[in-house]
Amino acid sequence: PFTSELEVLAQNTKAVCFGALAQRNEVSRNTIRRFIESLPQQCIKVFDVNLRQQYYSREIIEWSMTHCDVLKLNDEEIVELKRIWAMEEIKKKIQSVINEVFDADASVDVTVAPEGQKVAGKQAEFSTNICMKLGGILKMNPREVAEQVMATLRGDSEFSFDVEMAGPGFLNFIARDEYWKQNLADLAGDFAGNIS
Repeated sequence: PFTSELEVLAQNTKAVCFGALAQRNEVSRNTIRRFIESLPQQCIKVFDVNLRQQYYSREIIEWSMTHCDVLKLNDEEIVELKRIWAMEEIKKKIQSVINEVFDADASVDVTVAPEGQKVAGKQAEFSTNICMKLGGILKMNPREVAEQVMATLRGDSEFSFDVEMAGPGFLNFIARDEYWKQNLADLAGDFAGNIS
């Protein structure tokens, strides 16, 4: 837990390194956050992304990235961060479409697409079976649900993913090049001068 001794230490710290792995427990996460928030403004804060097993979330990563001066991550972690951001964006957009088109509420799961699933002739990156779940809830053919969801997604100029239906109603996605370019540009802009 965060103590008065830790607060004094934080106020006299010139540089600190913290990571996602140490924030896997609520008590340590809250302690780290209070410590970081107690640091003097001139303190150099290094965030070591350090993605291990299931001990991280987008919320932990985003909070940490917005509270650091220097970001340390490896090539594999870059790929995983791209996946986290993309899957969350797809999930939110599909949830919005379901609410808008079907006036329904269903839990949306987006996963890494199985090998062999294609979108625009390329290996799909992400997949969801929500149309099959929703078909059962709405008493509709899942492929009809998928067609309506796809049409809405394809009509959204801000949705940066290509989408295709597979089998009984799976939706498979692949990010367009501009999605990754924009996300990497945003990341580079946030940490200009600190990435090496």
